[in-house]
This record gives sequence, structure tokens and C-alpha cells, in this order.
Amino acid sequence: MPPRMQNYLERLSRVAEREGFLKDWNLAGSMTPLGDLESADAEIARLFRKSVECTARQLAE
Repeated sequence: MPPRMQNYLERLSRVAEREGFLKDWNLAGSMTPLGDLESADAEIARLFRKSVECTARQLAE
């Protein structure tokens, strides 16, 4: 397994453990982690801020 894939699996395992997901889960089937989790997190935060700003503008009108 490529080191980058192993890194994703380790990170997903930590999230699964912290969030109480099924014990001994496995990445299986056709699922493939896409992109970098940290950049995805930053993108979600950016979209959330944009949404909050838009809502604030609408409420101010």
C-alpha cells in the first residue's frame, strides 16, 4: 500500500475511534480517499464562512 494511502487510513481510523464508529472498520470496495483531508477541511471552513457572511447580509437587509 502506498505510504500516502496508509496515512489516510491511519487518520480515518483515528477519526473513527474518536467518533465511536464501528470497531475494526476497513476501507473496502470501490471507496478511494480523494484529495488531502487537511485541504478539504480548509475548504469546508471557507465555504461555511462564505455561507455565514451571505446569511448575515440577507438578515441585515
